[in-house]
Amino acid sequence: MGRRRSSPQGGQQEGQQNGEAAAGPDDTRQRLLDAAGPLVAQYGFDGPSVRDITTAAGVRLAAVSDIFGGIEGLLRAVVERHAPLLATERRRRLQAARAAGPLSLEAVTAAFAAPLLTFMTEDAAWRDHARIAAQLIASTRWDARLGPLLEAEAPDFLDAIREAEPRLDPADAAWCLTFAMGVLAAATSGTGWLKQLSDGEVSDDDPGALRDDLCAYLPAAMRGVAEAIESGRRDGPPIPKLPAAGTRDRILDAAERLFAAHGFHGVSMRTIARGAGISSGLCHYHFKTKDGVFLAMCLRRHPAFNEERWQLLEEARSMPPGRARLATVVESHLGSGARRLQRGGRGWRNHIRAMATAITSHGDYWLQTLRVVADDIAHALVTETADAIPGLPMRQAYLSHLFANGLMAAAYSGGARLQRLSGGLAKGSDYRAMHDRLLRFQVGGILGMAAAADRPAPAQD
Repeated sequence: MGRRRSSPQGGQQEGQQNGEAAAGPDDTRQRLLDAAGPLVAQYGFDGPSVRDITTAAGVRLAAVSDIFGGIEGLLRAVVERHAPLLATERRRRLQAARAAGPLSLEAVTAAFAAPLLTFMTEDAAWRDHARIAAQLIASTRWDARLGPLLEAEAPDFLDAIREAEPRLDPADAAWCLTFAMGVLAAATSGTGWLKQLSDGEVSDDDPGALRDDLCAYLPAAMRGVAEAIESGRRDGPPIPKLPAAGTRDRILDAAERLFAAHGFHGVSMRTIARGAGISSGLCHYHFKTKDGVFLAMCLRRHPAFNEERWQLLEEARSMPPGRARLATVVESHLGSGARRLQRGGRGWRNHIRAMATAITSHGDYWLQTLRVVADDIAHALVTETADAIPGLPMRQAYLSHLFANGLMAAAYSGGARLQRLSGGLAKGSDYRAMHDRLLRFQVGGILGMAAAADRPAPAQD
């Protein structure tokens, strides 16, 4: 925490102290929460410093310790400000669905997804909460500390998922709920990526407009996990190894490790240099800016990613439309990351996790990087998804790509959420199990959106 720095003048600090004393501790607490929410939503948990928050709140530095016991207590209060209200509304809707008759996955997933989307249309503070929750879902470090705050209603929904779909065992239900959290995170994080990818044709900044798509995607995706279908998973070619590291590669290795742990906004050039064991000046000599480090980090490994993806897309183009073709397209998007987590070693795991934290992060660094390293392959994936399911609207094809990125944020981050939700029956480090379920979830979800678009889903291959 505390990578972004501000330097208020002494007179400002004195005025803050006087204003804080006049306002009282309850008002000071409220001001700190009001200031911290937007900053954490924009810059993540490790981005804003205590000084950034207290300056925005107009209070003295010591107020964070006096009221919250430190920065982690403040961050906990930021999450707790909205999470219990969301859990209560989700439970209320789930109880109403159960009272109306036998539970369906449609009713369960609507009770889970719709409340947040509704709250976001009514109050900007809820949009901040959604973005905070999205970044928490993608963070290993903060998931361990604050992740359970987002899971108060999880036991009710795990039971409901299995009640609605008895073919899912407890571990599979935990996978499904974890994936649903990731998809919802991508849909509500508001990074602007989908608008950029689609040249403004599709946007993720209208939560209400996403409701029908999510409510079609999520239940069908969970059924996809339950069905014993060919997922499209394959072992693939050997994972490429990087050459022995020089100074430049040492910098990028350190950056991958630090971005994976703290996110882009929680890391400075100074900490990257320290992690690489070099001076800040030498780090700036090789990479002028932190944005440049992140771009170079992606350019170092993404050619291998994209080559494998293009090969699978070529294979998909030779297949007739239907589930098998769609599974190959989905494998080209999700499979390469899962295989590298399983077989690529520590460097690849750091890289994948650094990318997972970026998916729900805000900033031009991420949008510009995607333009350079992933624009062509992303457009091809969207096009091939639509071609695999004739008649699938392009809006849904774009959304399926956004949802897939949410799956990666939740599954690839390396947090302990899955282990918590499953009571230890499943682990996020079981990459082979992850791979199969990711692919089945995504294929099922896309077929669900196709069916909801009033077009028959393709015949079972």
